Amino acid sequence: KNFKQRYPSLLDPTKAKIEIGVTPKIRTEQTADAFLQGIKETVIKQKSGAEDSGIESDESSSDESEEQGVRLEKPKLVKELRISSSMQSLIKRVNKRLGFGVDNELDAKQLRHIVRACYFEFALFGQNSGWCSVLGDEEIRILEYLDDIEDYYEDAYGRDINGKQTCPLIGDLFAKVKQSVDKPKELKTHLQFTHAGVMKRLYSGLGLFDHLSNEMDSKTLAFIKSDESVCLGDNRKWKSSLICPFSANFAAILYKCKDSKSDDKKYGKYKLLTLVQEKPVIIKGCDSYLCSVDKFIESFQQMTSNCDLKEICRI
Repeated sequence: KNFKQRYPSLLDPTKAKIEIGVTPKIRTEQTADAFLQGIKETVIKQKSGAEDSGIESDESSSDESEEQGVRLEKPKLVKELRISSSMQSLIKRVNKRLGFGVDNELDAKQLRHIVRACYFEFALFGQNSGWCSVLGDEEIRILEYLDDIEDYYEDAYGRDINGKQTCPLIGDLFAKVKQSVDKPKELKTHLQFTHAGVMKRLYSGLGLFDHLSNEMDSKTLAFIKSDESVCLGDNRKWKSSLICPFSANFAAILYKCKDSKSDDKKYGKYKLLTLVQEKPVIIKGCDSYLCSVDKFIESFQQMTSNCDLKEICRI
């Protein structure tokens, strides 16, 4: 509804062609359906109770028979942090708080389930669950930070392969921007619904949120200070709860600027606005939120023209 309010023409099926893409998972289909229902309700209200909202789209999904890859081993740093003295100390504190003895102590895996239950119930119901009361605020911050490190290394900048894997996605955006510029009278909207891992890889492909902390050593991340204390790096740019929460979204909107001065650039009048969670962000190769299409093309031309996933993913 927020996007419909800001871009009424782009989400009005009587004015724009809307294409939908979903993965084979049921949850992405349900998310797409909920998004379309929101558009439909808005359109019906605008049309004073019209029976048919007119929403039509070309639905596409990933090929369910596509070749499955190999799960990479967890990065060494992540494994070391999970068994570190700091983590063991945290687990002991939780066990002591719960009154568990040696025979029924929680382990790291069970603690992870408790944290997940706390997160999900808070997100679903808007209030702390009983699971959250097992942990103190400082412990939740430590566990959140550990999750961020794992995400950063497994799904983003910790592996070069993660950003490179997004070349089909960025290539698709690249192609659609060029098509829209070449045929400016055709109003098109492309909606794709996917998963958190893909979003995190997309961010790394676009050069967003690069750094866990400006002050931290890139090799050790200064995580372990002692058995009882942890350096959290609260100023980190990569914070999964903010950049990839439920209903996380990335949007790219193409503008034709009427007041732009004509220059020798091919697409001088066209600008691309990029948003994460509806807030403007500056992607790689651009110098402002409204990036010139020429700079966008220059920045991602090589990536999209050298996109061989079999070669990128070869181990």
